[in-house]
Amino acid sequence: AATPGVIDQLRSAGFSWIRNDVMWEPMEKKAGVYDLTSWDYTMDRIRANDMGIIAIANPKNVLYQSDGTSVQTSKGLAAMARWVSALACRYSNNTRVWWEMTNEPNSDSAYKNSTLYAELVATVASAVHGSIPNATVVGPASANIGLDTGWLLQVFEAGALQHLDIVTVHPYRSDGPEPASTDLSQVMDRVAEYAPPYKTPMPVANGEWGYGAAVVGSLQEQAQLFVRQQLITSSVTMQPSIWYEACGPDVREGRMGIMNCTAGGPPFAPFPAFEAARVLHMVLREVIVESGVDKLTVTG
Repeated sequence: AATPGVIDQLRSAGFSWIRNDVMWEPMEKKAGVYDLTSWDYTMDRIRANDMGIIAIANPKNVLYQSDGTSVQTSKGLAAMARWVSALACRYSNNTRVWWEMTNEPNSDSAYKNSTLYAELVATVASAVHGSIPNATVVGPASANIGLDTGWLLQVFEAGALQHLDIVTVHPYRSDGPEPASTDLSQVMDRVAEYAPPYKTPMPVANGEWGYGAAVVGSLQEQAQLFVRQQLITSSVTMQPSIWYEACGPDVREGRMGIMNCTAGGPPFAPFPAFEAARVLHMVLREVIVESGVDKLTVTG
């Protein structure tokens, strides 16, 4: 979670972006009445650290979908649009906020229906842009990209790119990071094909992807994969690249965190990947200053 302490630690290692869920239900417990203050301190710390955030709009609220699943009706989608618009208005002074249209919707029982997901994007993004014209709305944050199943192209064909500003995908894989360059290039080609002319070239970003230390064999191997992943994704897309995840260890997910943030342990004890990130960011800052390059950013 993006607690103020985690944010400060990530900034100390050179990270300039984070990605975190924004939960709808705690903010709207009575229809049309919002309490958005729970996010104020987090957003204040992000702004104070001159960082950007990908804010994942969680699409669940029992007020509008009584079974607790993601909203699916026109009424529910419209309610979500009002909530995200309220957030965008409240934090419009945080200049680097990407409002992301849910997380891995192609794995969601409701949004596996690509037409419904495209309707969500159109409804929410139109409302956000209507309130804050220069707001950045991104998605679909699709699991394992989504090209192989056809889901991603179906979303594009349904017109989602008319409403998105940046396309985010999750190019998880069991092999090394380097083949992801081909996958990301394929997504970029498809985006260029389907995006409206007035939005081209539309950026594509790695919105989430990491390797668990328990899966790859060691914390040292994870650190090496961190560097390779970040260099590959950022050099191909020229956009922020998100590593999953900041905090661990999480045995269930194979210890994907780059620092230990668990209760009872050392506060924010870094793993080798955290140190690798710090050195990588330091080196690239020097390269950028010396070469004059102003677009290459490696972030997490």
